[in-house]
Amino acid sequence: MKRLEIHISYSCPNNCIFCSEKNRLKRFKNYNINFDKIFNLLSEKRKQGFDHVNFTGGEPTLYKNFKELLVQAKNLGYKIYIGSNGISWADKDTCQQLLPLIDELSFSMHGPDSKTHNSMTQNPKSFSNLMKAFSNVDEYIKKHRNPYWFCNVVATKKNFDKIEELFNKIKVFKNLKQILISNLAPEGSAYNNFQSLAVPFYKFHKKVGDWVRLAGENNLIIRFFGLPLCVLGEYNVYSNDLNWDERTTFELGMKNNKIVLKEKKTVIDRKRKKIKACLNCQYNKICSGIFSHYLKIFGANEILNFQKNYD
Repeated sequence: MKRLEIHISYSCPNNCIFCSEKNRLKRFKNYNINFDKIFNLLSEKRKQGFDHVNFTGGEPTLYKNFKELLVQAKNLGYKIYIGSNGISWADKDTCQQLLPLIDELSFSMHGPDSKTHNSMTQNPKSFSNLMKAFSNVDEYIKKHRNPYWFCNVVATKKNFDKIEELFNKIKVFKNLKQILISNLAPEGSAYNNFQSLAVPFYKFHKKVGDWVRLAGENNLIIRFFGLPLCVLGEYNVYSNDLNWDERTTFELGMKNNKIVLKEKKTVIDRKRKKIKACLNCQYNKICSGIFSHYLKIFGANEILNFQKNYD
């Protein structure tokens, strides 16, 4: 599968304290990408063998020609993935119109209650909208069996102790297939707030077993993003490093004082590195390492201790 990722919207009702796209959202907030430009890009890349597209943002559903874009991408033969904060899916009619066009759908959920979730999104309505979206999508999939649906949790100091409660919150949605627990990626707002938000690896190490157990009890596939395999220990098979494909990304940027869609390769080890001790690890070739900024803040002693136990 050849994967394409296109940032189509730089609008979002949330103001997440860890938003990796914060700088571009601020810079290109009112810019609407020409529909024909995106369609021509999809056509060109389809001829090159690309068959999977992730429309992202910002909040991609806020792109003004969103439905038309889904229709055209589907007509070209793409499988379509959408990651969303749930805002548009809180409306049942929207779900009925758009869900038949989507193959994979992910919701961002960062707490089991409005206080926790909204403190992360800085939007007082975000949790209530998200719960409506969960109910609507669950009801739709119960009847139609598609799309494949999962949720993503960004773990920070604000919600880390509430993740088990989050499992209890989502277990009523029987058509949810997967949960991704993401370590904080030091980009955008998360870079600026990293020291106050990042959870030390030793805390993850103590909890991953409980989370894997809860996922199993609720028939959920579980994956972990941004954590070295030694931190996951015996649960390293659940690392997203082992289930991730490189993709070609298009996002807005500047060239000759003009706004353009710039192409880049997105790889899983972005801004991650390995310390000297990693070179002797049996999983060196399949592990993507540690975020460089994490090492700067927390140092390497944690990793050295994990690797001693790991080997």
